[in-house]
Amino acid sequence: MKQKLFCLVLLTLLVGSVSAGAEMQVPAASSAMQHTVTLSLFSTPLHTVLSAMSAQTGVPLSVSHDLAHYRLSLYITKQPLLQVMQEIVDLFGHGKIPNRNYGWEKYNNGYLLVRTGEAIQEEQDALKYPLYSLKKQLREIIQFVKLPLRQRKKFVNSDCQWIRWMAKKNGGHIYAPQYYIVDVLRAMTPEQVDTLCSKMSVEVDQATPSKKGLKQLQIDARKSSFEPPLTYLRASQFHQAVVSVVSDRQVSHRDDWGKSLLDVQYMKGHVCPFQSSIDIDPLQTEFPLHRPPAVLAGRVINILPPHCPRGWLYTTLQRALRLIAQKGRIQMISEAFIGPSGVVPKTKGHTINILNRLCDAYGYRWRKENGTYLLYSLKWAQDRRADIRQSLIDTWNADYARKGYFTLNDVAQMSYLNKWQTEVLRYACRLQFSAQRELRFLAALTPGEVAIAERPGGLLYTPPTAQMQALLAPILQDVKSPVPPYHIRIKLHYRWQNSFEPHITILMHDSRGVSLAGIRQFLDKSFTDYDNLAPGHPEYRPEATVSTQPAGASFHSP
Repeated sequence: MKQKLFCLVLLTLLVGSVSAGAEMQVPAASSAMQHTVTLSLFSTPLHTVLSAMSAQTGVPLSVSHDLAHYRLSLYITKQPLLQVMQEIVDLFGHGKIPNRNYGWEKYNNGYLLVRTGEAIQEEQDALKYPLYSLKKQLREIIQFVKLPLRQRKKFVNSDCQWIRWMAKKNGGHIYAPQYYIVDVLRAMTPEQVDTLCSKMSVEVDQATPSKKGLKQLQIDARKSSFEPPLTYLRASQFHQAVVSVVSDRQVSHRDDWGKSLLDVQYMKGHVCPFQSSIDIDPLQTEFPLHRPPAVLAGRVINILPPHCPRGWLYTTLQRALRLIAQKGRIQMISEAFIGPSGVVPKTKGHTINILNRLCDAYGYRWRKENGTYLLYSLKWAQDRRADIRQSLIDTWNADYARKGYFTLNDVAQMSYLNKWQTEVLRYACRLQFSAQRELRFLAALTPGEVAIAERPGGLLYTPPTAQMQALLAPILQDVKSPVPPYHIRIKLHYRWQNSFEPHITILMHDSRGVSLAGIRQFLDKSFTDYDNLAPGHPEYRPEATVSTQPAGASFHSP
């Protein structure tokens, strides 16, 4: 009896899981689903994209709240609605097709784009994966350099790009500029390796350069500008070294968990003149780039707009993709995350070759489905964590355009961004700031208190509530005697019409000695970042344009 009951429960669960899976499917073909869609949308929130598709076809389309603000760039012409819906689902698979973690559900005579619990777990795993991959490659690099030359040649299929290059292209030999980094890595104990993998930095006291390493140190000394010139060196002069992993923001457009450097510095007193590094890319080898045969390389195009300064294109990834889609006449749907401007590595040649070079530079990959190129970020989970809603960005930039500076309310909202969003803010609003705790305290002031603080004398303020005292406590942690009751004087003013500078002065409890806490917050708008495709440029296009196409018929349920 128990066995029959168990089988019945198991069968019920299986049927339920199949039913749930069946609901996460793109709707079947119907007359309504055959209406064509033509879109040219630049970095547009997903809920706006679906609204444009609904307006053209008459089919109500919506998206769950947790996906509504992710941006897409779409350049498609006369594609059936059903195909576009499937392509959006495929894009969120990030290279994995079929994608079973995202899908369409029947909702209010239309369809709702949703994701499953497995998709949320997939995103959490993707956040952790770069660190896992980086630690794995660190251990493999240290193992590789400790092996004899003959055994290094066997690492031709390593996940680490640097090891694979040394084993396959260089016969296991180490490049001369990296001799003394190898000496330091060989001297590391297993405990130091674990420390490096957990804390991303470790000191190695027993590191002594070999003859080859010492020779390279002497070469580097001749090239250095340190006085006096260190041309004659002994191995005994160098023992302590620091091994660390740093983000390589100069070499790659990618940040955070894009390309990193395993960096080694020999210590000599308080000077670190001798430094070597190894490139590590935790994501590059796991997701190889699609490279089609030459016969499929596409049209020969030139995406360089006329009258570009210096003859090269300096722009964002999404604007470069728009040029490729327009001049290469290809259908394209891409994830769109806020990112920096940079020099496009290739502007002339076959469409696909330009696309490949661009993906390599910005950490993207592409695949072609049903004639449409789908582009997704390798670090999409990190990019999502750093994403800022477009509505907030528009509000902040509108305030700046209207007043010439960001208001206290604007910067107070910015102060609650996470550390990844704060990095992205400089690309979204061309703004950088720190000291978030001070801004959060200022944000808790009432409008009347803010008005007084903006007057010449400022606001003499005594924290009235436990909440305000808690907000102020981290600010006062460096003050030697912040013993209640204490007062603070807050002065807010705008300087040069483009920066906001609050001053918080601490008055001691006896009011006799005045101590400046050193809390000065600058919010400067940077005008040094420019873009070839700015308003007024011949190739400029509005940020979001929809090529409207009337629906062929009224709505029919699929």
